Order: sequence, then C-alpha cells, then structure tokens
Amino acid sequence: MKHLTQAALTALTVFGFSAPALATDGVPFVHASGEWRVNHEDWRVVCDNLGRGQCHMETALVSPDTAADGKKRPDAQDSHSITYYPKGKDQEARFQFHSRTTFTPAYDQLTLWIDRKRYRLEPEQVQAHKAPSGKVMAETFEVTDSRLVARLLDGMRKGLVLKVQYGVYNPESYSLNGVRASLKTLQKQQKEKSTVSGNQARNRSGKVRTQAEDTQTHFSKPR
Repeated sequence: MKHLTQAALTALTVFGFSAPALATDGVPFVHASGEWRVNHEDWRVVCDNLGRGQCHMETALVSPDTAADGKKRPDAQDSHSITYYPKGKDQEARFQFHSRTTFTPAYDQLTLWIDRKRYRLEPEQVQAHKAPSGKVMAETFEVTDSRLVARLLDGMRKGLVLKVQYGVYNPESYSLNGVRASLKTLQKQQKEKSTVSGNQARNRSGKVRTQAEDTQTHFSKPR
C-alpha cells in the first residue's frame, strides 16, 4: 500500500498537481517541472529531463509559503542558494553561489567558513556567472578552481554549517545536513549513467537505465 501511495502521488506530480507528501527524504520522485529529485534533509539532488540530463546538488530550502517540494522551513529564503555541479563531459566541477543581497561583483571579497575553518577566496578563484545570452549575473558567483572545489567538498562532508560572506554584507548560513547523502546519490546517478552492466535493468532498446529512469518507469506503470 505504501508503494501504491507513493506511485500515485508521483503520477499527480508528473501531471502538474502539487503533492506535498511526495518529498520524503531519500525517496526519488519526479517534480512537476520534469526534474528527477531526491531530498536529503537540507540538500537535494536534481537531474534534468526526468533524470536523463545534467545532475547537480543544491540547497533544498524553499519559501515557507509554498509546498511545491513538500518542505516547509520557517528560516527558508529563496533569495539565497548554493549549487554544486560535478565534473561532466562538457564542464568542470564548480560551485555556484547566488545571493540577491549582493548587487556588485566584489569577487575579491568572497569569504567562506565551514564551521570554524575560514576560506578566503582570491579574485582569480571566483568568476561571474554568465547567462546563455552572455550577460553577467552580478548576483551569482562561481568557483571553478579544481583544488578549491575539492577542499570545499571535503569540508562540507565533515562540517555542520557553511557560511558565505559577500564583501561587507552579513554572512549567510547554510546547514550541511544531508550533504553526504546527496553526494552519494549524485555519484550513484552519475555512475549508473556511464556504466554498462548486465545486472542493471535495460529498456527495450537495450540501453542501460539509470536509477532515475527506473524511478520514472516504476511510477508510470498502471497500479
């Protein structure tokens, strides 16, 4: 009965209905936007195109007046976010920091803390995010330095709180609960997308299905 309920709720989400009970930690589901998602406490893994597209990990806090993701947190602010993009076929691993309280790209004034450990970023380690049109987004910063990205990931796995300070603005705090579980899900999804194994489920064309595609197939079956 539990699986039946989960499948029914996911089907509602696929067809555009809000299903607040859907976002259970550790349980994959398909969002109304067509994204495959898995929530892990204060973070989540998101894969585009029903799990077939690019995947990333992001902060999962949402505005307290919306139940689109089934998570209501009184301290949530949708104007701030952190996103981690793993290394892919056409991209390097990177972090993306977004804050609507920052109006100028003061790249030489970005400081991070993981618990008590301080990371002072050099100007060359921080870049402005550019929209597909080429326009610079002053509110969004990217960290692409491979060594720094690796250090931050290692610290986030072990830490409790990440603080981000833009210039003279007050630091923004993010819970790191769920980072380790999210990274495991992200790595598993990436591995399944690139590994061919006889033990994995296959679709009619003989291609290997990822965990995300198995989720979609399971939920789309008549119950």
